[in-house]
Amino acid sequence: MLLRLLEGESRTGFELLKEVGRRTEGGWTPGPAAIYPTLRRLEERGFVVRSPRGRGRARPYSLTPEGHRCMREWEKLRSEGREQVRALMGLWQRL
Repeated sequence: MLLRLLEGESRTGFELLKEVGRRTEGGWTPGPAAIYPTLRRLEERGFVVRSPRGRGRARPYSLTPEGHRCMREWEKLRSEGREQVRALMGLWQRL
């Protein structure tokens, strides 16, 4: 979900934390202990980069080219999976 949220724009960890809560309608409001270690792992793996400068102390994260490639691959797999589910549902209805 964090990669998806960074696709359109750079965001700080705090902004990501708030946006996850908003998009899940409060179903999951992650705390800093969940967000920041995950962002650190994504950065170590080359999917995100943290800006050297930011707004005050906050430094926004953004997707790297590898992060964008990963999201394109995810969308492709998700689309293929959706088609497979439709085919299985059609088969099930014929039984």
